[in-house]
Amino acid sequence: MASLLDKITGRATTAPKSPSLGGDPIDKFKAKVKEQIAYVEATMAGNTVPSKSCWFKPFAGGFKTKVGYSALVIGGKDWFKAENYADLVSFYNDVLALVEEDDAFRKQIVAKSEEVSTRLTGSRGPKKKK
Repeated sequence: MASLLDKITGRATTAPKSPSLGGDPIDKFKAKVKEQIAYVEATMAGNTVPSKSCWFKPFAGGFKTKVGYSALVIGGKDWFKAENYADLVSFYNDVLALVEEDDAFRKQIVAKSEEVSTRLTGSRGPKKKK
């Protein structure tokens, strides 16, 4: 019996960290923008994508989109239009370029990340005593 226990405990490791937990908010944001590009490409190919995860929606012969699940403000605006799928991909690539160039935009991304983190942490309530 001890050998079986040794065999099992010999495989012990630390718990894996979720890629969504911790890390740099800017890197996570860029990954989310790239995920949107992948959703657009999948939609272009006729595949179904999770509509709740998409920042873009069909609208008036094209698309309307926001930047982020809780929309970030760029130039005073939080909704943007795209004429077609290629225009939508171009828009998201422009957002990726803006992240690299604009300090104010990066600060907004970090602030939004902290806001969401605080809101989620607060919603969990106090920890139970053991």
